[in-house]
Amino acid sequence: MRLGDIAIDEELATQLCKETSIVKPVPAAHQFENSLETQLPFLQCLKNDFHIVPICLKKVDFSICKNLSEGIIKALEHKGENSFNYRKLRHVTFRVS
Repeated sequence: MRLGDIAIDEELATQLCKETSIVKPVPAAHQFENSLETQLPFLQCLKNDFHIVPICLKKVDFSICKNLSEGIIKALEHKGENSFNYRKLRHVTFRVS
């Protein structure tokens, strides 16, 4: 990347794969997907040192999104991540229109 490489949080990515069966490590999934390339430079300008776990989704239904969000919360809890208040996500009411 123009502003430098951004590290993948391998520990969080591995834990996320353990927490939900819908997440699989598929590096080729991002080969032709470039939305991250347009967003990451803005994050790099705001914060110098951070890690990411890129997740590529196709067209999915609500239950898959809910399963993924629950897996993310569990993976963050396992890691002990407290850089943001993810616990408030537990109180989100899911509603399908």
